[in-house]
Amino acid sequence: MTGDASSPPTGNIQTRPLENGNIEVKLSDGSKEIAVLTCTPQQLNEFVIGVLNAAHGAFVLAEKTPDENLGKINLPGIVPITQWNIGRTNVQGQNAIALQIGDVVVGLAVQNYRMRGLGRVLTASSWKVQSPSSLTSLLLSLLKDFLIDFRGWGGVFYARLNTSLRRFATSFWSKVSGKSLRMFRFISLGPDATLPTYAAANKCIYCGDKVYSNKPGIRQYPLGDEHIIAEGLGGKLELAKASCQSCEEVTGATVEGDVLGQTLKALRAHLKIRGKRTRPVPKTLPLTVQVNGRDTVQDIPTADYPVIFVMPICDAPPIFGNLEATLPPITGMTMVQLNYDEKKLRKQYGVTAFSTARWDTVMLSSMIAKIGHAFAIAEIGEAAFKPLLIGLILEQDRDSIRLIGGEPNLKPASKALH
Repeated sequence: MTGDASSPPTGNIQTRPLENGNIEVKLSDGSKEIAVLTCTPQQLNEFVIGVLNAAHGAFVLAEKTPDENLGKINLPGIVPITQWNIGRTNVQGQNAIALQIGDVVVGLAVQNYRMRGLGRVLTASSWKVQSPSSLTSLLLSLLKDFLIDFRGWGGVFYARLNTSLRRFATSFWSKVSGKSLRMFRFISLGPDATLPTYAAANKCIYCGDKVYSNKPGIRQYPLGDEHIIAEGLGGKLELAKASCQSCEEVTGATVEGDVLGQTLKALRAHLKIRGKRTRPVPKTLPLTVQVNGRDTVQDIPTADYPVIFVMPICDAPPIFGNLEATLPPITGMTMVQLNYDEKKLRKQYGVTAFSTARWDTVMLSSMIAKIGHAFAIAEIGEAAFKPLLIGLILEQDRDSIRLIGGEPNLKPASKALH
């Protein structure tokens, strides 16, 4: 646009949408047409941003305000923006800016790659703005914001300190009173190890019943002996007269039966672990495989059966923390491979892929809970602790899985089986 040196330019810009989606831009100086441009909406947007940036730079260099250089801009009905928010839209790569102008909310869609440019323009436009507030009020406002943040930091510090002190007090009192939480001993159950003996419980350690069964034709006494670790895993530790028939069926047939008969079946066969029934090791085991691109179940000889399974790594349960938490403390997974010959499976059996043994986290957690509960009663007695695992043991309560955990970095006491 043109004009003489004594007066500001009088040019204007006119735009008109075209049928093909482009935009026609006319530049004129009064009645004289200077140029006609055709561009896409995106090109026009970039042109406008560039013009605004250049104009702002000119204002800063000249140390003038836009009003001094361009004269009055008449925009009737302007209402100050009272609030604004930025969020994401349903369109990938696009943000939304919501402006509250009085009682009206206006939404703008901005591409992600344009957000940085928008931020630069806003920053450049605001850095020299004079505040109507005094320096004292600005400093007080800044101090107020700092105190609010400081109070938040203090709250976090106090909560952590309080939890730490409560944990220390509980641990210290447990040791002083003789009920230390760390009085459990390591017991290596090797072939030649001497097993500890425990006094009979004389009642069900799970439900409290003092008779084995009230059903006709089934004995009332004595209660069943409870293996702390399942016999199917080679468990030898035993607590006499400690389980009624009903709980025995749940812990034995339902929980241990599922884990031993599904998840750990191949592992037991590979390690030749037997229970009280001296059944021979099965000659074959079923395996879900893919042969010639087709999924099927094939019986594989036990000697060639791939023993690969994934075990969860659990953090310490939240005994000292939030007992209302619902998430299990699983922090990772580890894969154990004991017997796997890929070439032999492919060449001899035509197996190109196979599925490892399934994991039922609820059943596995229930079995670990049963071991922990029974061992605690055997070692320190039921009066020394508050049982928290009964719901998980008897009813497979999913919310109680959070109480199953350990020390991921704690090494086993020995290389014994248990």
